[in-house]
Formats: sequence, structure tokens, C-alpha cells
Amino acid sequence: MRRFCPHRGEPPLGALWRPTRAGPPDHRRPAERDFRNRLEAAGQTSPGKGMAFIVVRQKPTAAWGDSSHANHRTPIAVTKGRQHMAEQDNVRIVRESWDAWNAHDIEGVLKILDEKHVWETDTLPAPVVGRDGYRQAMQMYITAFPDLHFNIDQLLSSGDHVVSRYTATGTHSGDLMGIPPTKRRAETHGCTVAEVRDGKVVRTWVYWDTGHLLRQLGVMPG
Repeated sequence: MRRFCPHRGEPPLGALWRPTRAGPPDHRRPAERDFRNRLEAAGQTSPGKGMAFIVVRQKPTAAWGDSSHANHRTPIAVTKGRQHMAEQDNVRIVRESWDAWNAHDIEGVLKILDEKHVWETDTLPAPVVGRDGYRQAMQMYITAFPDLHFNIDQLLSSGDHVVSRYTATGTHSGDLMGIPPTKRRAETHGCTVAEVRDGKVVRTWVYWDTGHLLRQLGVMPG
């Protein structure tokens, strides 16, 4: 084994492995090493001094399902999905009410209504409040038109409201708010807006052309 001799001008053995700077070997990432070098050049740290680098990792946001986040929010896609399902349930409820109307099933309609349901229409002198008032109004229409039928042309939902566009047909065979039977068949178009909350219809707005109906019955000039 060859020995190093200082008399020959060779460095001692320790000089071959002694680190040129204090501390352990520099295993830092290039970015961290560059940052340290910049600090040394700026005089904010001294060469050979140890320095710790803290890597901060950002926590997932609530939109990615971090339920432990203090300001947890439901992802937008999930919120829209739930809203869509709720609107579809409201449409189903309104559809059931129309099916009950076409079956002349008064009790079937009433079970869908809230106890304090309000029915507003220009054809009646005042809003109909409660199930009993609705029962009387529905009974009047199906008595005046025993074959009354609603063809639902369109159903549109928006939040808690469902809009129905329909075509109603029937034969005037009974008293209609003081108008004696004319035995005439009539057709009219209308639209209703139903407000649905917690599975019940709480309010209904009804819009239809009463003048067109009265002209068909011959009680109003054409």
C-alpha cells in the first residue's frame, strides 16, 4: 500500500476526505441549495452555518372532500346534483296532483296540499285558503264539467316552484258560478305555478283565459 509522504509535497491523507465546509454533506435539492446560496451572497447567513428548510404542503380544499377543513363547503357539482333531484321530486308531486284532477279524485289532490295551502286565481273573488276551501272549488269545477280533463303540455321546475302549461277540455253540464248548463264543449289553455316545500304544495297561482271560455259557452259576445 502506497503511503503519502509530506516530504514529497503530497497532502496528508486527511485532506483528501475532510469536507471543505462544516456540517454534513449537502444533500439538499437544487432549489433549496440555490436559495441557500442566494442568502449567503446577500449576507443574510454565514457560510458553514446550518439552516433548516420547512416544506409546507397545502391541505386539500373542501371541494376535494377535506371534511376536516374548518370552512367546509359542499362541492358545487354535488350541490347541483341534489338540487336537480329535489326539483325532480317537486315535478313528480305536481304531476300526481294533475293525475288526481283528471281522476276527479278530490282526496288525492288534498293529500298533496299543505294544510295552509293558498290557491290564487282571478276567476275567484278571493284566494282560497286551506284544504276545505280547495275542496269546494274543485267540486264546483268537476260538477260544472263532469268530463273535465287536463292535458299537461309542459312542466318546468325552478327551485321550489313548478310551472305547468296545460290544455283543459270539458262539456259544460252543470252550474258554473251561476251560469246554467249550456251543454257546450269548451277548450281553454292555462298555466299554473305551484310552490312545493317539504313534499307539499303550499301555494298555487292559476292563470287562464276566462273570456275565451265564456265566449265558447255563448255567455259572452265573440
